[in-house]
Amino acid sequence: MHHWFGIPTRPGKGPFLKAPIEIAADQSPKLSFCITHKNRFEYLQKTLFQNLKDNEEDRLDIEFILMDFHESDEVMHWIKETFPKEIGNLKKVKIIHAVRNDLESLPEEMGNLKTLKTLELEDNDLSSFPESFKNLKSLELLNGSTNKFTALPTQICKLKKLEYLNFDKNELTSLPTEIKKLKSLKSLAISYNQLTNLPEELTKLKSLESLNLGNNKLTKLPQEIEKLKSLKTLILVQNNFTKEEQQRIKKALPNCDVRF
Repeated sequence: MHHWFGIPTRPGKGPFLKAPIEIAADQSPKLSFCITHKNRFEYLQKTLFQNLKDNEEDRLDIEFILMDFHESDEVMHWIKETFPKEIGNLKKVKIIHAVRNDLESLPEEMGNLKTLKTLELEDNDLSSFPESFKNLKSLELLNGSTNKFTALPTQICKLKKLEYLNFDKNELTSLPTEIKKLKSLKSLAISYNQLTNLPEELTKLKSLESLNLGNNKLTKLPQEIEKLKSLKTLILVQNNFTKEEQQRIKKALPNCDVRF
């Protein structure tokens, strides 16, 4: 099956050449729009959200990349103030990559994103999620690392399709008992926090394959840690385990790669 894309002969020159790109019948083609806004901020304000809306129904896998060039803080301020209000209208969005944007909160409209599968929020200033976050029923990957969470939002524990959860480099002191509800979770990363203990409910995560608890303040793991039969990798570096506890953990998980 052929899809045809325009390829310019030279940068800034035309006409466009027609070149076939081979795409397997079961593969969805991806199209990226790279948007530059240098000296075009007014135009960006008028067109960005309309472009997102116009392409929402397209069967292609489409992404929009906004190139900042550090021209001024005006654009980032506008994105932070305006985008949260518009995001609820993107009913078919699957991936949001909002890394290093100084975000302090997310809008309630976030809960409207029923098809969202991947949410990247690394390196912001978030400390909580809106109540509507629990409605992201299709979410499979959530990266909330390098933020300011002191507690894992319980709304996350209602996301039954969640497979990958990363909350490294926050200020977590504990995990909620509701974490046992994440039956599909395969990977949990909560290193570089302030954890001193873990709930026994953690051992209910039967699908868990990778658990990173490095660089916390743990002295022991739940008594029934051996119930994590699917666990393949357990990282416990830079904690406060005694030799006896280390031996107990290794004995409880003989088929797991445990790293102290």
